[in-house]
Amino acid sequence: MTVDQVIDTLKLEKQQRVPSRFPCRAIMVGNIAEYCDLLEKLKTIPNVEVVPSDVLFSSADVLPAYDSLMDSQYKDKWLILPGVSEYLRLFSRGETQRQRFTKLWRYMGYGSDLGRIIIPLWGCSAQWHDKDLHLDGDERQKDFFFDCTTDISDPQTLKILVLSKQFDKYQNTLVNAANKVFSGIRSWYEYWSNPSVQYSEYVLITGRLRDMQSTAGDISVHVLPDTLSFIRAYLQGGEVLTSENCPDESVNLLFPYALQKGNLDEAILNCLNLVHFQNTDVMGKWATMNNGQKQLAMLWMQLHQQDDYLSYCVRKAKNENDLVDNIYHDIFSLRLRHPEWEKESQDLMSALNLSKDSAFFKALDETPDYKLRLCYLTGNTQAERIYLIHMIGEWLRMDAQQALSCSEVQFAYPELYAYLQHTELFRDSDSERYFDSYKSYKLSNRLPQDEDIYFSNFDINSYPYRYTLLSDSITTDSVILWIDALGAEWLSLLCWTLQKDSNGQIKSVALAQSCLPTETEYNDQWNKMDTPHDKLDKLDKLAHHGVIDDPSYYTCIQEQFAFFSKVVDKIEELFQKYHRVIITGDHGSSRLAARFFHAREGYPAPASSQVCSHGRFCIFNGAKIIASSNQVIAKDSDGNQYLIFKNYDHFKQSGFAAGGDDENAQYGELHGGASPEELLVPVIVFDSIHELPLTATWKKDSIKFSMKKAKPVILFNKPVQNVQASLGSVDGICTPIDTVGKEWMIVFSENKAEATKNFKYDPIIIADGKVVHVPSLEIKPALGGGDFDL
Repeated sequence: MTVDQVIDTLKLEKQQRVPSRFPCRAIMVGNIAEYCDLLEKLKTIPNVEVVPSDVLFSSADVLPAYDSLMDSQYKDKWLILPGVSEYLRLFSRGETQRQRFTKLWRYMGYGSDLGRIIIPLWGCSAQWHDKDLHLDGDERQKDFFFDCTTDISDPQTLKILVLSKQFDKYQNTLVNAANKVFSGIRSWYEYWSNPSVQYSEYVLITGRLRDMQSTAGDISVHVLPDTLSFIRAYLQGGEVLTSENCPDESVNLLFPYALQKGNLDEAILNCLNLVHFQNTDVMGKWATMNNGQKQLAMLWMQLHQQDDYLSYCVRKAKNENDLVDNIYHDIFSLRLRHPEWEKESQDLMSALNLSKDSAFFKALDETPDYKLRLCYLTGNTQAERIYLIHMIGEWLRMDAQQALSCSEVQFAYPELYAYLQHTELFRDSDSERYFDSYKSYKLSNRLPQDEDIYFSNFDINSYPYRYTLLSDSITTDSVILWIDALGAEWLSLLCWTLQKDSNGQIKSVALAQSCLPTETEYNDQWNKMDTPHDKLDKLDKLAHHGVIDDPSYYTCIQEQFAFFSKVVDKIEELFQKYHRVIITGDHGSSRLAARFFHAREGYPAPASSQVCSHGRFCIFNGAKIIASSNQVIAKDSDGNQYLIFKNYDHFKQSGFAAGGDDENAQYGELHGGASPEELLVPVIVFDSIHELPLTATWKKDSIKFSMKKAKPVILFNKPVQNVQASLGSVDGICTPIDTVGKEWMIVFSENKAEATKNFKYDPIIIADGKVVHVPSLEIKPALGGGDFDL
C-alpha cells in the first residue's frame, strides 16, 4: 500500500467509527523526508492528536512510558505517536527485556473501543522484524502494520552520536551547521514530532547509555560514554589514548581539538604552546604547566620514545610527579652505565630549575668529584646555595687551591665565587694571604693548626683610620651608609655587587681601621659627624643569631651573601636624595674567634676588670697592665682602658658563641677583638651616574610677619649659587645662610592689604636659573603679641 492509501483507509475507519480491540497501527516509510510527509498527512485525519511529551515523560531524561497510553481515557481517541523509530533504534537491547513499546503494540482493549494509536516509522525495518522484540509475531496484528517503503525511495544516511551527561557543558561547542544537539530523551522525542530534513547528524546527550549499543550502517549509532571515548573516536591518532596515559586533566585539554577533528600530535603541541617539541624547552616550562599540560608532555614522550635519559625517566614514571623525581635522582645510579646521559640529565635539571630534595643531595654527596657535582647544580634555589657553601667548604678542606681556582663555581653561585676572590686593596701579600685563609677556614668550618703562621707578618698599622678616609671623601651631597659588621672579608663581594648596579660607579675603594674595641658603641662615628647617614643592621644580626628556626651556619652564610643585594636597594633609595653614597662598616666579625671560644680554654681576666664580648676584651681602670704579644691596649676619651686580644684567645666567660662541632656547623660569629677580620672595614665611595635633581622645601611651612617682613628659610638638597623668589608681584631678597649654599633666607616685605589675613602662597623659586617646585607657604599676620623671630 501507498501512504495515501493507508491514510484513506484510516480516515474511512474514523468516519465509519470502526471499533478495534487492537488500537495500534504502524506505518513504515523509507527515509526522513517520507516520514515528514507521512506526519503531515496523518494530521489531516479529523480530530487526531499528537501525543504530548508530558504524557510519556515525567522528566527530561527518562525512557518513554508508553503504557500510559493504555489508560481508558484514550480508548476512543485518535493519537499520533512519533519517535518510535528512534526509540527502537537506540533502545532495542533494553526493549527485549523491558518491552516498554512491545506491551503497547500488543495491547488489546475492548471490542467496542473506537480509538487508534497511529505510529509513523522510518528506516527501522530491521528492528521491527527482530524476532527478539516480538513485534510482528502476532497474526492478529499483521493487517495493522503498513509497509509503505518502495525501491525508489532515496537511501537515508544518518549519524547519531550519543554522549553521556558529562557533555552537557559542551553543548554549545558540539553544535555545527550539519548537526543538531539534544539534551535528554524528552527533547529527542519532541523533535521527532516535527523533524527537519536539513540535518544528517544528531547528537544526543543522555544518561541512559547503558541501554544502548553502537551500530554501523547507513544509519549509524555511535555511543560514547565519556570524553575520552569521544577523543579516541574523533581526534586523529587518538586510538592510542587510555585512561592511564590520558587522565582527566589532559582529556579536558584535548577535547576542543577532538571537536575540530584535529590531529593528536598537533593538539598536544597547541596545548603546550609549542611549535616543536624540544625536551629542554618543555622542562623549562614544567614549573608553570598545569597538571593536564604535564600529562600531555609525558604522553608525547611516551608516543615518541628515544634512547635517551628523558625517555628512560618517562618509562619509569607512574605520573608527572614521578618524572621530576626520576630526572633528579636516577642519573647517579646510571651515569657509569650511560655516561652519554650525564650531559642530558644536567641540561634537564638546569631547565627544570626546581628545588631539589634531600634524596638528590644525598645522591650527589656520593659523587666524589666536586667539579662534577657542580654540573648538577644551578644555585637557583636556597637549598642548592646552602649545599654549595657546605660543599665548597669541604672542598677547601681537601684541596683549597683547586676549589679556589674552579671557575665553574662562578656559574653555579656567583656570590660565593665573588666572596672567595681576593682583592688587590690589601697593603701586602701577607694581608692578602691572611684573608684568603680566613675565608677558607670560615667556609670549611675549620680552625688553623698554627696561629703563629696564620697571623704572621700582618701589619694592621699600615692601614689608615676610617674617620680620615670618610672625612676626605665627604662632599656636600654625600650620605654615609653604615653597615653593621661589614668587615674586610666582604670587600670583594660588595665591590662585585656594586659593579652590577648600572646607576652608579665606584669612585674609590679602601680598607681602614675601625675603633677598638670592635663593638658598635665604640664605633658610632655617625653620631660624631654632621654628614647625613643611614644604617643597615642585618649582617650583624645574622652573625650573632643566625637564621630563625635554622641553626645551620651554612644557612646563615647564604643569608649573609643574599644581604648584599639589599645593600644595592638601599643605595638606589639614597640616590634619590644624594649624589654620593659612602659605604663603610662600624666593625667586622670573626667566625674563628667564635669557634675558638669553644675549642680552647680562656685566660683569667686581670683583677677588677670587666670581661666583655665572650672574652674578646676586658675593661680595666687604674691598674697597670702590660699587654702580651697577642694583646693590645686601647684607651678612650673618658680614660677607660681596654685589654683586647689580637688573635683568637679569650678571657674566661660562659656563653654560646658557635658550637664546637666541625661537621655540624652552627651559626655564630664574634667581634670586640682586634683580629684583622674584626678590625678592618671597607670604605667605598659610590657615585650616581645621574645628576641629582634639584629639590627644595621650607624649613617651616607656616610663618608670621615680623617687623613688616616675612622671612621664610628654604632648604635645597644641594648647593646653589643664586636664588630668586617672588610672591605674586612681590620679589624677595635671597641670602645664603650656610657656607655651602644649601640653606637660604628669603625676605618678603609686608603687603598692607594682606597683612591682617592668613594667606597660603605658592611662591615662584628660581635657583641657578631653574624653576624649583616648593610646597605652599602660609604667612600669618603679626597679631596677638609682638614680633616673632623667624
